Amino acid sequence: MLEALGYKGCLPLIEERFLSKEAKEHIAYNKKLCQMFASKQLVSVNLLQEDLRNKLLENLTFSVVVITSQKFELAYTFFSNENSRGKALDDFNLLKAHHLRYIDSEPQQEHLATRWDRFTSPNEYGETPEVKHTLGQYLLRLRKWMQGEVVPQTKYVVRDEYVAAPVLDDVPGFGEQFQFNETIQGGSHFFAYSEKMTGQYHYFISTAEHTALVENLCGESHYYYAEMIDTLLFGYYLKFGRQYLAEALFVIEKNISAHRYANNRARKDKIMEFATKSHIIMKIDRATSPSFFIADLMQSDYITSELQGIRQRYHECVKNMYRQLKSEITVKSISNSIKSV
Repeated sequence: MLEALGYKGCLPLIEERFLSKEAKEHIAYNKKLCQMFASKQLVSVNLLQEDLRNKLLENLTFSVVVITSQKFELAYTFFSNENSRGKALDDFNLLKAHHLRYIDSEPQQEHLATRWDRFTSPNEYGETPEVKHTLGQYLLRLRKWMQGEVVPQTKYVVRDEYVAAPVLDDVPGFGEQFQFNETIQGGSHFFAYSEKMTGQYHYFISTAEHTALVENLCGESHYYYAEMIDTLLFGYYLKFGRQYLAEALFVIEKNISAHRYANNRARKDKIMEFATKSHIIMKIDRATSPSFFIADLMQSDYITSELQGIRQRYHECVKNMYRQLKSEITVKSISNSIKSV
């Protein structure tokens, strides 16, 4: 503001350069606001720039808190507490602060903090980072569904899901396996778990099955069903990879779409509840091969005759999806089932 008002004195912060793209954007935005204020507001109140500059210089003060300890734990505790009083931190910043406290090595803390900041920042196109889709949506649903619970619509639900689990001081942990539903260990395990799962999600969204699903069920309320089907398909992918992925999509869609064909209205919370009660993720977890899982879900059926309105439009989108995946389906019985859909 002083710069916009023409102040020529010492302004060391003006010379600072920031690495964060978000910080640069905020600074540029606020600079523009200051310039607009200086050019328009002062004219309307008939106040000289020099008078306002003097008022700011004489009356504006800043409080500076210097943390003398070199420990990251104290710095991040203070950081979290201070931010909770003003603009709240998002779940991912809070998780970073939380898990860094479990790491004793300061070089490792600095490395992981920097890596996490890059990992959770939007890309050059402003798109949401994949880790936020992975942890905040797909894995969050799967972890809750494994407990027979829907995802609660509460503040900081993502943070609460990935905080460090309690341990007994005299009984050591026995190492991570990087399974989606495993207990979260405090510290470096969380960061490694996040990167491992996000890497899996990155490859999953490049599959033909995921692409066909989101491309064909993207309109109207179809997208609610696509979200649940895609989440369960990701759970299957984490267990079996690309093995019979198209066939798994067929049986998962078949079961979740039963809700669509039975209801004219589609509410996301009700579809989420239906997906939870289907126990499909538990069946995936229990299966020792794709054959057992696919055969189990093939037992269910839905009625698609005499469909009208949105249910008929949904059904047409599903059929288009399978036409797109025709070459991916190798199991003859499922191929025949699709032809009769």
